Amino acid sequence: MIEGSPSASERESAPDPAPAPVTAPRKEWLMPLATIAVAMIVLTILSTSAVLWMGGGTSQPSYAPGTPEAAMQEFVDAYKRGDYVTVDSYLSSRLKSEGITTKMGGGLGTSGAELTVTITSARVNGDRATLDVQITRSSNSFLGNTSSSYGASVDLVREGGSWKIDSENVVFL
Repeated sequence: MIEGSPSASERESAPDPAPAPVTAPRKEWLMPLATIAVAMIVLTILSTSAVLWMGGGTSQPSYAPGTPEAAMQEFVDAYKRGDYVTVDSYLSSRLKSEGITTKMGGGLGTSGAELTVTITSARVNGDRATLDVQITRSSNSFLGNTSSSYGASVDLVREGGSWKIDSENVVFL
């Protein structure tokens, strides 16, 4: 037997060394991860706010007040909101006398479709104007995204100093 080494009986009777104490998992990664998550949230909020503040990339042209284009844009905006009173205020007295407001009454709103009306040209001749517009309807459904687009001409007439829609085809919306 080698001197200083324990005998077989001593080895068998020697107690097992104590197990290492259990320590809680280190959470050193938690603080940097939380900091990154908060920074990403703040950046997302700031970038979204900046896009919205700058017009969202889908801003409509701004037309000078009192122009046929401004009247058409205000009419379309009211139509999209389903604001019948404002829509009615932009119709000519001729259309109102023909009952166009009654015909339109059930058709206001866009039935879940996104409506875009783009004025492509304007011709003004005294108290009459004609706007050429491009109308696009887009919608999402279980069948996917659908979109249709077509052109139309809209006549306007100046009544009492304000431009009014004077086309029967106004129900195209």
